[in-house]
This record gives sequence, structure tokens and C-alpha cells, in this order.
Amino acid sequence: MRTALVLAAAALATSVGGAGAAPAAQPPPIAFASGRLDHDLIVMRPDGTRRHVLTRNGRDDTVPSWSPDGGRITFSHYNGQRERVDVLDLRTGRVRDLGDGFNPDWSPDGKRLVFLDAENFDDLVTMNADGSDRRKLNLTGLGIADETDPAWSPDGKRIAFIGDGLYVVGTGRARAECAPKGTQDERRGPGTGAGSPSTASLGASRSAPSAPTGRA
Repeated sequence: MRTALVLAAAALATSVGGAGAAPAAQPPPIAFASGRLDHDLIVMRPDGTRRHVLTRNGRDDTVPSWSPDGGRITFSHYNGQRERVDVLDLRTGRVRDLGDGFNPDWSPDGKRLVFLDAENFDDLVTMNADGSDRRKLNLTGLGIADETDPAWSPDGKRIAFIGDGLYVVGTGRARAECAPKGTQDERRGPGTGAGSPSTASLGASRSAPSAPTGRA
């Protein structure tokens, strides 16, 4: 049953924006966690049709994020002790547990993930999409606690996140910098989601987790 649902969801994503399709008429599907279904992951069209349950396992699956090619979804689950990072392959239905972490987001090329350290939520970590090469970003000396909502810039060179304000860290740099006027309240707005950093300062706007237009 689960495989059938996953394949149906993959078909839903694939059907969006195919050859000759009008993106405005067929916006990409949305992935989200349903509080009414023990935080199972759901995909559906923005108009609420073609709704499919991706996970139904009795645990909390949250904060889904589509891969740039639309073929995978990364998300977090709680195993009773810590948050973990998973990747669901929509083509095969396979779910891979990649280790401790919370609130993952894809790099623009789909090769790496950034997420919060599940031990204390005071560190950002990047790793390859297969779980290898885990690296902590150096945020020491800033006095930041409880970082949230990491988001990669479109060029892959920077990562934005929320602490007591909006911060930006270069993926190849030693420390983060506070973005101009980067308070949490100022960076909330339509389409960003509560507490999510807008990446306007990074060259793009952050939107709800939806599949890339025209890709599966």
C-alpha cells in the first residue's frame, strides 16, 4: 500500500509541467506534515486535489523539503530520543535514515543537505545527500542559540538561518554574519511560513515546500 502511494505521489509530481504544459495552470504539488495524521507526510496539489499520504508509520515525520529535481523529499522524524534526517526516493519508495538532525534543506545542485544538529540545535551541519561527509559550520563567538530554518542560497555559496535575527554564513567561511535588518519578525511574510527566513537577501524568495516546476 505504501509503495503504491509513493508511486502515485511520484506520478503526481511527474505530471506537473510536462511537455507543452502551462506552469501557471498546473502549479507544482506541495509537501507538508499533517497534524491530524500523527504528522504523516502528505503531498497534494495547491488546490487540495490529488492528496496522497507518503508516510504512515506512527512516528512524527515533519519539515519536508523537495530535492531540486523533484525526485526526492528530505524530512525529519523523531525516534523517541532525537530527531533524525531521512530522504525518501519518490521513484522507488525507499526511505534512508541519514542520522541525527532536524529541519533539512537541499543545496541547489541536490548533492548536499544542511540541517540543525539534533543534540542541542545550536549548530548547523552539512552533509552529502547519502549521509557522508558531515561537517559542522562554525558559529562560535556569535552567542546564537536555537538556530532554525536553514536555507541554501540559489548559488550554493551561502546559507541563511534564524537565530535572534536573520544570519547568513558562507559555506566556505569560518563564521556567520548577521544580515542587514535581519530580525526574525522583519523576515516573515507571505509565502515564507512562520519563522522561515526569506532569502531575499540571498537573491531569491523562500516559498512553501513544493516540487520544482516541471520536474519529478
